[in-house]
Amino acid sequence: MSKLLSNAAWMNDTTTSGTQKFILLTIAGDANEKGIYSESLKAIAARCALTERTVKRHIDAMVLSGLLTRVEKNVIRVNLKPVKTSVIDAFVAPYRGAPDEEHP
Repeated sequence: MSKLLSNAAWMNDTTTSGTQKFILLTIAGDANEKGIYSESLKAIAARCALTERTVKRHIDAMVLSGLLTRVEKNVIRVNLKPVKTSVIDAFVAPYRGAPDEEHP
């Protein structure tokens, strides 16, 4: 499981839909440290509660956009730069706002 790639997937803004982001998160989260994911479309579809056809269509789109690369039939490489948690914290901090002083 790659937490660094999951962080990168969360921060990625090139996905075109929530479904595509969900599939990317699933693949990135289970990829190894080299970004390689080797489960079938059927497994991804089951985890995401989607049809295999939908998963294939979104993976094809992400391959065309460069987010993913097909290495072999059921092997995908995630083309995201790993992101450390501290970078995520810095990104999210401005959106958290100051704690409400009246209601601790």
